[in-house]
Amino acid sequence: MKFLKKLASKKGQLSMEMGLLIAAAVLVAVIVAYYYTTRTKSVMQESGKRANETSINFSNSADTITGKIVDVANSVS
Repeated sequence: MKFLKKLASKKGQLSMEMGLLIAAAVLVAVIVAYYYTTRTKSVMQESGKRANETSINFSNSADTITGKIVDVANSVS
């Protein structure tokens, strides 16, 4: 309860410990936000590359299959 009394104090002062605690919490939040944004950016770029590779692989497979179907149709007629 002393903790709440210090926060709700009408004196307008915070103890040094409270200031350090708040500063540490802000510092941790900034570090986490930095790593989150850099990781999100790299994952976004990697997923874009993989999506393009998958699209190209599907396109190549479709071209191969249709080419074989055309070859079979030509050999039958």
